[in-house]
Amino acid sequence: TINHYFVFEDALVMRLLTSLFAFAAVIAIVWSTCMRLQKSPPLVLWLLAGAASLALMGFSDPANDVTVWVFTVNSMCGLVFATGSQLLVQANSRDPIDRATVQVFVLIAAQFFLRPPILYLIDGPMGSDAYRESVGHAVYIVVGAVSMVLLSAVLMSAAISDLIKA
Repeated sequence: TINHYFVFEDALVMRLLTSLFAFAAVIAIVWSTCMRLQKSPPLVLWLLAGAASLALMGFSDPANDVTVWVFTVNSMCGLVFATGSQLLVQANSRDPIDRATVQVFVLIAAQFFLRPPILYLIDGPMGSDAYRESVGHAVYIVVGAVSMVLLSAVLMSAAISDLIKA
């Protein structure tokens, strides 16, 4: 919402702020899901990767080209979901809800890795203002919304399943 509806004088500050929120949300969701199956995720590694990603973005100029930002944010989020899915597989749960969670994590990780290069090939480099109005950003919003609906459904199902078992 901040990224799409608010215009900051300094595009870099806005990008760093929204990226920080995105990293925190993704890490929290994946961490808590892994902990549910007693699989301890590499939280320190994820936090260091998030900090390194923010530092890398700090040297970019998103007002003129959002390429570094788009690739860095998506790679970081994809990495967290990919490692989370690997940990969930290692839990060896035969519960259909847990298997569905792994599948949703894999789909989300895949879209984080595949969408940026495809959109870059279609739209090419662009500044922050142009990106907000681009087809690539619209695709990002739609894919993100669908991903979050799938993720919410599978996580709510897991919570309900856990309550029923308890």
